[in-house]
Amino acid sequence: MNIRKILIVFGIAMLSLIGVQLLRWHQRKTAFRISRPGQQRSVVLAGLGKPWATATCGATFGGVTPSGCAKEVIYAAPWAPLLPEYLAFFFDRNDILMETYRYVSP
Repeated sequence: MNIRKILIVFGIAMLSLIGVQLLRWHQRKTAFRISRPGQQRSVVLAGLGKPWATATCGATFGGVTPSGCAKEVIYAAPWAPLLPEYLAFFFDRNDILMETYRYVSP
């Protein structure tokens, strides 16, 4: 196999990998956009894959969290931390969605 074929195969593989990551991020942003307080955690996070972080509220980025919040689930954009963008879901102790927040760099 010559070098040109290797580069073509490598290029196609890289484009496929980037495409999959962008598709997954689009799915996560759609779920974030349609999520409403009062929904079950299992419904909100269905099909979103492994989160970037799961912690007690405020443990990841700090700041003010909703009163009664027990857990935050955060998804990172494929390009983070170079261009920080994170989607956070805040749940109470009964796994009910309380609030969502989008962290972005100015």
